[in-house]
Amino acid sequence: MKPADPPGPNDAIRSPEEQLLVLLRRVDQRHSALWRDVGPAITRTHYLVLRTVERCPQIGQDQLGALVAIDKASLTALINRLEQAGHLVRHVHPEHRSRRQLTLTDTGRAALVEAAPLARGVELQFREKLDERGLAVLLSGMEGIA
Repeated sequence: MKPADPPGPNDAIRSPEEQLLVLLRRVDQRHSALWRDVGPAITRTHYLVLRTVERCPQIGQDQLGALVAIDKASLTALINRLEQAGHLVRHVHPEHRSRRQLTLTDTGRAALVEAAPLARGVELQFREKLDERGLAVLLSGMEGIA
């Protein structure tokens, strides 16, 4: 008996797990491409971190990492880059000397002001095929697996 040929690029994905992996990858690629095409000076991850610090002044690094789903090592490196760029300032927590709090600088606020309409445009393009109900279902499903 001859072994089966491996599936070709046009063959249907057979398992839901494979289908989920492919769709998640396509969604991420599309979002990356849309963000890259509008060309803000900061990355989408930088935008998310800066926006979160803006909304939560004096946020701790641990809390920030939990809110934006970035591990401690990656977040530390990202914060270092944002601090070097002048977007954030790190402060020692007044009551807990081992903790660090983050504050957005004027430069960071300016970067958000510049990027906000671009980010909104990406969001609108990204979800143009979803109505409010479709978006709610998608978010609920993603929260369930996140």
